[in-house]
Amino acid sequence: MHLLGFDIGGTTCGVCLGNSDGEILTQYLIPTHNSNLSSHQPEQVFRTLIDLIDDDLQHLEQPIESIGVSCGAPVDARTGKAHFTDQLANWRGFDPAAFLKTHYQVPVQLHNDANAGALAE
Repeated sequence: MHLLGFDIGGTTCGVCLGNSDGEILTQYLIPTHNSNLSSHQPEQVFRTLIDLIDDDLQHLEQPIESIGVSCGAPVDARTGKAHFTDQLANWRGFDPAAFLKTHYQVPVQLHNDANAGALAE
């Protein structure tokens, strides 16, 4: 089984491909502020990350099963939507889980980065 993880933060954004044994098979990190990603629309940032990881997905024998997304913002437990702060002001109203679910057609879970880190442990 293969899984994707996306991390959206004010310092870096990243994506990784892992397996059910907890191994990271590949990962990509993009500095958020150095590349001025914080001023880009979120769709552009996700398309950049998707383009990086999709090349690796083409070589898998099994498709990805699900996606986890962490972000440095509060997440509403009822709606699953992030409340992006000033650090990523252009992201307000953007739904990362819905965007990725539309692209990959697999279940997507969104958590704030503190909860996602605890779950990963």
